[in-house]
Amino acid sequence: MKKTILISMVLFALIFSILNNAFSDDFTNAMMKAKKNLNAALNTYDEKDLMKVRGEFERILQLKKNEWIVNYYMAYIDYSIATSAMSSNDNDKLKKYTQSGYSVIDKSIEQKDDFSDAYVLKMSLCFNRWMYEPDKMQDIISSTQQADAMAVKLDKEEHWFDIGTPQSYQAALAQSRRYFQCLGNTEIILG
Repeated sequence: MKKTILISMVLFALIFSILNNAFSDDFTNAMMKAKKNLNAALNTYDEKDLMKVRGEFERILQLKKNEWIVNYYMAYIDYSIATSAMSSNDNDKLKKYTQSGYSVIDKSIEQKDDFSDAYVLKMSLCFNRWMYEPDKMQDIISSTQQADAMAVKLDKEEHWFDIGTPQSYQAALAQSRRYFQCLGNTEIILG
């Protein structure tokens, strides 16, 4: 009788551990953790915290899964650091992180060219350039308009790119949820 109970408990534990491992994957777990840490870092807007989270996303890239969304978050972190540099009038840091973000968002767009959020972020990064390249205003305006046109083209029914309105945030969340549903991770990644 004791052997039967012991064997049953061992089998139950074994089955539970197998099922638990089957339903969790490294990418989802890493994204959950990184997204949580990103939210915390954005609350403090501390560059060191943001860079630490960016490092987490760089390590997630090594998993070679859904690289487009990982690159999107890395570009978003670069944009966040650039905007914090803008408030302290540090044009060198602003330029460095705007250019880095621009490069990374281009990778994201190259990997998934129908993600309108990426074009909105690209538009914001283009706009940052006017702080350190005022002599290239025509190019900045052109790049911003191209990114805006793609965002509108990809997301006609949702005008969430009118940044600052309550509808914009709801629509952005709905758009992101649709993409994460394709990944099967809506509740996990978006919270």
